[in-house]
Order: sequence, then structure tokens, then C-alpha cells
Amino acid sequence: MFGSKSLAVGSMAALVFAVGAPSAQAATGPSNSSETSTSLAAGNAGVGSADWAGWDVTGGTYTSVSATWTVPTVICTTGETSYSADWVGLDGDGSDSVEQTGTSSDCDSGTATYSAWYEFYPSASVTLPDKVKAGDRITASVRWAKGTDRFELVLTDVTQKWTKTETGRSPSGTGASAEVIAEAPSESAGGTSVLPLAHFKTVTFSDVRVNGKAIGTLGGAEKITMVDSSENPMTTVSALSGNDRFSVTWVSSGESAGSGQTGSGFPGGSGFPGGSGFPGGSGFPGGSGFPSGDTQPGSDSVPATGLGDGLSITIGEGYAGGAGAGGYWPS
Repeated sequence: MFGSKSLAVGSMAALVFAVGAPSAQAATGPSNSSETSTSLAAGNAGVGSADWAGWDVTGGTYTSVSATWTVPTVICTTGETSYSADWVGLDGDGSDSVEQTGTSSDCDSGTATYSAWYEFYPSASVTLPDKVKAGDRITASVRWAKGTDRFELVLTDVTQKWTKTETGRSPSGTGASAEVIAEAPSESAGGTSVLPLAHFKTVTFSDVRVNGKAIGTLGGAEKITMVDSSENPMTTVSALSGNDRFSVTWVSSGESAGSGQTGSGFPGGSGFPGGSGFPGGSGFPGGSGFPSGDTQPGSDSVPATGLGDGLSITIGEGYAGGAGAGGYWPS
């Protein structure tokens, strides 16, 4: 249920937004490649994902998906860096390819940034040069020419009055799933970890269509809730209204890379669990314990994965294919 897109964000390295299949929690299933979601605890309908929130449909063959949304305003604290992406796509749920397009609402060192992109995962995503602002009305669609490896991605910013149409190949694309998702990117640097989810408040997707029909009228439609490694919700996802409308609401940013588990007492100079160190509250020298990602007592905490040059960030996963050949699209 995830795809992937790489975005150049300012001076940072490319971000890979896997906007395809959702990553399952490590405690309940594999993470990142060929992801499968995990069932939520009783009382919570749908499935849990480490980086996806929204609705998808599986169990058939899907040749088109479309939706409309308003670019959410992100709330950024001083110095905060966090990410979110909203998109529509085909494939990705249980497969290695995702064909997707959407918008991103991020915090870059405390500054809100907005952009649009498309991707044929696992090829790098392409950031569109066109202007995007919070509050813009977006429509997006992905179509597959069944029996071929050709896909057409269309993104329109109704407010800014521009439309981009991209065609490309995705050899592994089979139309096995269709999804409309709000996602938290993940970074790949000697492993994969979900990055902090930007506080986007609420994003509402409407006119959600799969194969030209309201998604709720199709068998196999399922709600996906983003959760952290302890299965605490990072988002809430509403039921479908009128079979074609739902909202995703931000709850928390999740667990930041290199910060350790919440309340663990290892990172943050707290000594051994509880901040007490050895008897007497001294811990190891300086009371610092063993910071996350560092093996030297008393030194500053070193994040396990930073955001330096050369980093790639993944939002899900998918497949790719490169640019289309001369804008070909079967009638």
C-alpha cells in the first residue's frame, strides 16, 4: 500500500516518499519492503501502518484512482523539521511498485514549505516547479492502460490554475491496489526509520473514485490508521461519508529518528532507565548514560540517522519506471 517518491527539499538531499504500501509495525510484521499492514486492537476498525493513513482497496484489478483535497496548513515549532505527504496511487499494497502523485506539507527548520510531485517508484520522485500554497484545492488521478506497463498521472492545482500530466512506465505495475493516503516519509540510511510527521491538523479527501466508482461501494475497501511502534495512534481516520469522503487528523509526530523510545531513559543524558544511573543517581560520567546512536559515555547524543547530504527518505515503497515515451496514451 505504499509508493515512493524522492524530493529535493532545499539544501537537503533527495527525499524518497514511498507513497505506496503502508509499513507494518516491527512488532507485528515486516517493515518497508513488500509491506503488509497489521490488524489494530479490538475496538479500532481497519489496519495499522507505520507511515500510512487513509483508505485503500485490494482484491481486484484497478485501472484508475482519483480524489480531491485541500493542501493542509502545517504547524511548525522553532527549528522543527518534519514531513507529510498527501497523494493518490495505484499498486503498493503488498507489491513492489507504486505509481503516485500528490502534495507535500513539511516543516523545514521551523518554516512551513509546500510542494507538488509525482513518482513511478522505485525511480526517484520528481518535484514539480509549480507554486503550491496551504489552502490550495488539489485534484489528482492515476490511470493504468490495462495490459501495458503505461501509467498516466494528472495533478491539478485548481487555486493556482495549473495542471501537470505525466506518463511513464512501471513494469511491475498490475493495478493490484488503489489508495488515497496521508503519509509520513521514512529515511533510508543504513536502515529505514519513519521521520517525524508534520502537524498538518486535518486533511479531507473527497470525490474518492476507484475505477470510476465511489471507493466505499467496492468490496475490499479498508481504513488504514498510522500508529507508532507501540501501536499508539499518530492519526485518526474517519469512516467514509457518502462512500467517497473521509478525513485524516494529526494526533502526534511519532518517534523521531535517534531519539529513542519515549520514556526509555537511555537517550537525553538520563543515565540508565529512570534517569538514576547507578545507586546515588550518578549514572556513568556526567550522568549522560549511553546516548542514542553513540557508544561513548558522556558524549552528546548522536542521532542514529541524520538529515545530512546524501540522505534518502522513503514514504512507503513502490516501483518505478522512468519517463513515458513521447506522451503516449492508449485511447
